Amino acid sequence: MAWPEAEAAMRQVADDAILTSVGTGGLALADVPDSWSFALFSASKNALYLVSVEHGTAQPARRWLEAKANTKVRTVIDIEAVEVGAAEAVVKAREFGEKSGSVPKNVMVSGAFAEIEAPGGVDTGIKPGVWTVTFASGTDLADAMEFEVDMMSGVVTAVEE
Repeated sequence: MAWPEAEAAMRQVADDAILTSVGTGGLALADVPDSWSFALFSASKNALYLVSVEHGTAQPARRWLEAKANTKVRTVIDIEAVEVGAAEAVVKAREFGEKSGSVPKNVMVSGAFAEIEAPGGVDTGIKPGVWTVTFASGTDLADAMEFEVDMMSGVVTAVEE
């Protein structure tokens, strides 16, 4: 539900913006966080932007990082084509994790929708089309349990540290 608000805020700055990632603003005390940050890349502005949406209201898009010349976006996942949304990913990850024991209540979610390729850049290991769901009981993430959920198939895998 936060995406339409973020998209509208970004369209006021750059019509060509491509969603690269989305995530919660940290650990939430519920399975459906209400604070989200969207990262978008605009080739025409040669920059990455952030749009924060809290409780359904988007803040104005703000310029986050200047991109290197000739930066490209690849492996773009259309958000409209996603079969498993963030809320469903949390449910699937919790069910998967609880098969082997207790899972902490607090949750943090992030998802990648595109890879940014910058000249001379490093491979970040970002996997477009995957939600990363992290559960922890405290904000220090000492007991964190992390899972990856495929946005299309819903397949869940535990991330080993």
